[in-house]
Amino acid sequence: LGKLDERATEKQGGVELRGYLEHGGADCIPTLVPEILKNFKRPKLCTVAVCDCVAVLADAVEREPEAASAYLQSLVKAVVKQLSRPDARCRDACAGALGRMAAACSTLPAADAPAWGHVPAQRLAHFFAPLMGALGDPNAAQQEGGAAAIVAVLRRAAAADVGASLPVLLPRLLRSLSPSLLAQTAVLVALEATLDAAAPSLLGAHASAIRAAAAKALESKDFKVRGAAAKMVLPLLRAADASAAGNDGVDGEDGVSVENLRAKLEAVRYDRFEQVRKAAGAAIALLPPPPPADAAAPPPPPPP
Repeated sequence: LGKLDERATEKQGGVELRGYLEHGGADCIPTLVPEILKNFKRPKLCTVAVCDCVAVLADAVEREPEAASAYLQSLVKAVVKQLSRPDARCRDACAGALGRMAAACSTLPAADAPAWGHVPAQRLAHFFAPLMGALGDPNAAQQEGGAAAIVAVLRRAAAADVGASLPVLLPRLLRSLSPSLLAQTAVLVALEATLDAAAPSLLGAHASAIRAAAAKALESKDFKVRGAAAKMVLPLLRAADASAAGNDGVDGEDGVSVENLRAKLEAVRYDRFEQVRKAAGAAIALLPPPPPADAAAPPPPPPP
């Protein structure tokens, strides 16, 4: 671990750590994992050391998931904490490591998994609970890394585990899009990945809230947020279930109809930034045809 801090020995340190894990197997997990977690607490830990440490932790969970499961909660929390580092390389390494760990956890017994929200025995609770906490941290790097890690977990974890977690994850992500959020673009990308993985019935249940989130983000002054908002709504519009993309069903006071969303998308259809124009055009093409102009007009009064 000490070799990771020196430029001349950092590569050798990573090789030795992986060799220790490869030859020690499950027997080395009780020694290796606590030492790496302790190493994270050292002041001025360099970027290379962080990236190597999280990669070795992911190797440990992939190689010996049962032996590492006893440390999974503290291990994930420690990696999530490293997401606050300003260096993007650390955030990318942490997000990738969490995705690999989530994929390896599919082999663990579901009965031993904790509950998350209203979903019992949720294998991905160890990941999504601290990552949603990261989105509430008043640190732009932490929020950005947390959103990237959510995407990595959704893409790498087993489909059954992802599907079981979405009824809790989707509404919480929608609620996280508050004015105080510093990483709006990253969270919208995470929402797009969540909608991509969701069943049409789940999309239909939250269709109006999704449209409301997209419509609000389309008004942003940041072109990256506008582009991400237009892309985020695409999975909803592609859904085959009519209840997911239909023209009715406004859920609550903050609900937004399809026609309201159409107006917001039309407003950015000729945006000065190409990525916004392309995303808005793709979303508009998927919208159902607008109702005829005279369909909304009141019927004529009866003759006297």
